[in-house]
Amino acid sequence: MEHAHRFTEDSMMTFASGLRQSWVRAQVYFQEAQVLGRRVYRAVKRWHLGQGGKPRFKTANRGLRSLECKELNGDPKPAIEDGVCVGINQGKANTLWFAPIKASAGRKARDLKIERDRLLTQVAKGNVLSVRLVKMMVRAKNAFRAQFVMDGNPPEGHEIGTGAISIDLGPSFVAVAERSSLGTDQLFPDAPVTGAGIHQLAQGVGDCVRETRLVQRKLDRQHQVG
Repeated sequence: MEHAHRFTEDSMMTFASGLRQSWVRAQVYFQEAQVLGRRVYRAVKRWHLGQGGKPRFKTANRGLRSLECKELNGDPKPAIEDGVCVGINQGKANTLWFAPIKASAGRKARDLKIERDRLLTQVAKGNVLSVRLVKMMVRAKNAFRAQFVMDGNPPEGHEIGTGAISIDLGPSFVAVAERSSLGTDQLFPDAPVTGAGIHQLAQGVGDCVRETRLVQRKLDRQHQVG
């Protein structure tokens, strides 16, 4: 039925690209138009299947919340200077530069620097498939966040071990035991325990409760005197 009425994703992308006439052609690139056509198709498809609400038209004043390109032949795409990605190209003479990382941010700044260095390494290797710009509000001002679609497997945030961990959670304490896998992928019941410990939950909460109780008793005495 969809193919009979030419209601397919490819047809909508072709139709959207064909709307680039007159001055629109210089403002909207063909790949951006195709991505917008794909969004329209998916929104109508969800409505048709009862998986979403009825699509609505957005006025020019509201604009788009996000903008993307199917590949790096169009815009947006990484802006490269001296072999380093310094921002995002959006249009022929419009470059959105990366915001500087403030050293005063402490741990957050270090995490951002590590993430940006990893991103720049992937861009230098040519592993970026496409770029998406997302509009957001930061301190009551319009800002844009760049989302990079990479090729390959996602990086591992933590090293994956080969052992097993047992946790016994109680009301006040938690017991943790680590058991090795004897150098194999299969765990054995008689494998030695390499580490164990008992840790108290929410240390210091009891002191807060005691202080709160003393303050409440003091307030009660003041009310009785009055």
